[in-house]
Amino acid sequence: ANALRVAQSLDRQFPKNARVLDLLGQAHRLRGDAAAARTAFEAAAAADPALSAPRINLARLDMARGDLTAAAKTLDAVLVRDDRNIDAVSTLAALSERGGKLAEAERFYARADEIAGGDNPLPALALVDFHLRQRQVPKAQEAMKRALAKAPDAVLTQIAAGRVALAAGDAAAARTALTRAATTAGFNVPQLTQVAQLLLEAGAPSVAAHTLDKALNERPDHVPALALRAHIEINAGELPAADARIKRIQTLQPRAGLGHALAGELAMARKQPEAALAAYRKAHELDRSTASLLRLFAATVPRDRAAAVRLADSWVASNPRDAAVWRALADTQLDARNLAAARRAYEAIDKLGVPDADALNNLAQVMVLQKDAGAQRVAERALTLAPTAPHVLGTAGWVAHQAGQNDRAIQLLRDARLRDPASADTRYYLAAVLAAMGRPNEARVELNAALEPNARLTYRAEAQQLLASLR
Repeated sequence: ANALRVAQSLDRQFPKNARVLDLLGQAHRLRGDAAAARTAFEAAAAADPALSAPRINLARLDMARGDLTAAAKTLDAVLVRDDRNIDAVSTLAALSERGGKLAEAERFYARADEIAGGDNPLPALALVDFHLRQRQVPKAQEAMKRALAKAPDAVLTQIAAGRVALAAGDAAAARTALTRAATTAGFNVPQLTQVAQLLLEAGAPSVAAHTLDKALNERPDHVPALALRAHIEINAGELPAADARIKRIQTLQPRAGLGHALAGELAMARKQPEAALAAYRKAHELDRSTASLLRLFAATVPRDRAAAVRLADSWVASNPRDAAVWRALADTQLDARNLAAARRAYEAIDKLGVPDADALNNLAQVMVLQKDAGAQRVAERALTLAPTAPHVLGTAGWVAHQAGQNDRAIQLLRDARLRDPASADTRYYLAAVLAAMGRPNEARVELNAALEPNARLTYRAEAQQLLASLR
């Protein structure tokens, strides 16, 4: 709000100044007024046809409303004038990713990094983020090396290094990078809060708590830090301290759902499911957001699956592009073995054009259970998006076996087992293929591992039957 007031004041002092108008448009966009932002950006572009920033911002507005064709046309025009414009190349990368053109997106992200020079790590960090979103951890690690070479002491680089280490499963390396980032961040409260969140994911709750205490000492009423600190206290069993923080959040933001969502978390820790459900319901009434819906949905499923499904169905009827809720609905229907409903929900995600390897993987699993030969095509699409994910490799191998392609199946399944030897389903799949290829001794080894008492095996009855047939 303050930024908008300053931009409006500048606009009165310097009417028809292109850079001021572009700034005004950015302020309107961040306030959520897309129409006013577009008016300002168009005025800026008219005031100075050579200025690229307002045109790039117009493309971003088109992307936000889903008009990818118009956005691409605008960005292409900018690049015709200046093919080394980093902002245009970076935005075109995001546009290509949004449209599911992942190879093209990767080229544009890499191109932005190439033209950024040796002292600008931001495009390299954008490339890191892209690879992490696609679960391409080795590629993210390579891009991370370039970012570190450019700015090893920058806090954003250190935070990204922690995220990459987490994605690679190296919690110790993540803690090292993030502990360093907590020092480098100084007293930047938002950065300290982000680092604390990642430290929590890296299994360092005490260091995360210390980092948040540093942030809250600087800004005692910073709500994100208060919320994360309360979450840590709930997990540590420090419930009175968490309760006090939650009440403070509710006082600071009485019309937001965050405090009630945390109150629901606290009630669950106190084994008060009815109070938790009421708190999550209140949070959703206030926020009407995807996050609040998902919390309410998750709390409702164990008590009344049908009511939870109705809740999600109602939400996606009004918000048909909400992939996260579609995904929660699909997974819940798959768990309940309602295959037709699960398939409809996974297919709804696919129709959104948002690349989601896990959704495609699960859709392929549903189609296998329905004995639909199209499962292989879907599984291969998931494999293209996540070629190193063990569960995706496992599904692709299982589907290949169903299609009679045992040589390809065993190659994929051995890769999946190597990457995740604890997956009981993968070991059952591999056993089935080995048995079909006349290798019973190897199959028995895999089945015995899959049938360990504590193993999470979807096909336990089938695995037991197969093992009995091999004796």
